Amino acid sequence: MLLLFLVGLTAVASQEIRPPPVQCPTCIKVDNICHNISHLLQLQASFRTVVVITELGILRSKNILFYAFEPNITDKEYYKVGYVNLDNFNETGVVVGASAVNLITFDIIQSNGTIYYGGGDALYVSDKFNTVHFFGSKADRIRSVVVYKNEVHFVRDGEGKIVKKQGDNFKIYDLYTSVKNFLINKEGNMFFLNNSGLYLNRFETDLTVRLSKNNFFRGLTMDLNENFYAWWIDGIYKVVKGRDFLDAKLVRVADIPNIGAMTFDNGNNFLFTTSKSLFKLTSTNDADVRC
Repeated sequence: MLLLFLVGLTAVASQEIRPPPVQCPTCIKVDNICHNISHLLQLQASFRTVVVITELGILRSKNILFYAFEPNITDKEYYKVGYVNLDNFNETGVVVGASAVNLITFDIIQSNGTIYYGGGDALYVSDKFNTVHFFGSKADRIRSVVVYKNEVHFVRDGEGKIVKKQGDNFKIYDLYTSVKNFLINKEGNMFFLNNSGLYLNRFETDLTVRLSKNNFFRGLTMDLNENFYAWWIDGIYKVVKGRDFLDAKLVRVADIPNIGAMTFDNGNNFLFTTSKSLFKLTSTNDADVRC
């Protein structure tokens, strides 16, 4: 009896008495983990009365955030790309060209800092991060541009097919139709939105899974681990891999309304805009915090 009593006493003494979880008033749950939400800055640009920011991306070597936006209706350009240094908010401006270029979208090669832009009448490329020059596809309005294996892929407005620029020639992928937006990760998986929904595809093959019938997602992005995300009026969605490629599914991981655009910073934290405000979500990684 004495031995059983001592064993029981030891077990009780070894149990850690934990305080109740602390409520975090500035946290929201993302992928079942509490994340602290903080306001970083107000983006400075010649926005319209209703602020429209459609895309975010970071030149990681310089920690410069780029954002595609719609300028004031009196501006001669109807789309522009602005930038701000996340280490020095005073370093801010707008990407310019020799003439009106109407920059709609962009993609960044992180290895050398080259940025390719889709414009209102052509593809453009930067020699410095704030100046662009003509690159190709003259007279074409570019809706989405992706650099994959150091080759520029894009979608022309009204055509909806993915096109690869090969020197002065172009390869058209007839496999894909009515594409609005797309991404390709290093594994060769393509995440794309078209008129019939949101899809995951093994690029250049017909291996495809439809993730959603919703064709109105506001944008697509990847985190630093090359996981795919999309956002809509009711929050953030993530592509969750299955055992097999065709088992992939789309899961809503955060209930955040009114996201304009989204990306991930150099610490793989969520960055997103609401109107012209830029917010950051940082994981608490703390079991004693609840939201």
